[in-house]
Amino acid sequence: DDAVLAPPPAHTETPSRSTWLAVGSIAVGTFAMVTTEFLPIGLLTDIAAGLGVSDGTAGLMVTMPGVLAAFAGPALIVASGRLDRRTVMVALSALLVASNFLAALAPNFATMLVARLLLGLCIGGFWTFAPGAGTQLVPDASKARAMSIVLAGISGATVFGVPITAFLGNLAGWRAAFGATGVLATVVLLMQIWLLPSMPPARAIRPRDLLTPLTRRMAQ
Repeated sequence: DDAVLAPPPAHTETPSRSTWLAVGSIAVGTFAMVTTEFLPIGLLTDIAAGLGVSDGTAGLMVTMPGVLAAFAGPALIVASGRLDRRTVMVALSALLVASNFLAALAPNFATMLVARLLLGLCIGGFWTFAPGAGTQLVPDASKARAMSIVLAGISGATVFGVPITAFLGNLAGWRAAFGATGVLATVVLLMQIWLLPSMPPARAIRPRDLLTPLTRRMAQ
């Protein structure tokens, strides 16, 4: 949330190329995260057969991350306190890498669920921090463009990422599909370590701050 980030250092009116690359690294991270989230849908029966569970049980790979993400988002923004948002974004990308490679190597369904629960934490964190971090990198005049770039990762994953990983899974196996998204997440992690500047929050968010929108007339 850009409301909890400290005012950035003075920006020039035209963001530099490295600034847009930093915004792009967050967008690619969003692409990788959404692709990973929906990857099992096209390969559900193959994964179920490979791990020896029913198709219905395998469906937990899709539902459990979403349920955890709903609780993880608010919890993470409180738990992060005054932690630099660069550190948070890098940690979330590292979590995405771990989730993908653990899923690719999962010897049983229990391990797969652990991998997907790690993804749930990542999803909640990305939706909490990524849009604000993207807009924090640029001056006011470019915030709308930065936000659109970050959120374009969602559309790109839906239109391209999910079908491509389904095709790869059918061609080389579902483990290869998770491995490929793991490689992409690793690239994102390295990009963010290299490109993202420090983004300290203006203040820590307290649990009661999460209820503030409910006290506003427009939210009622």
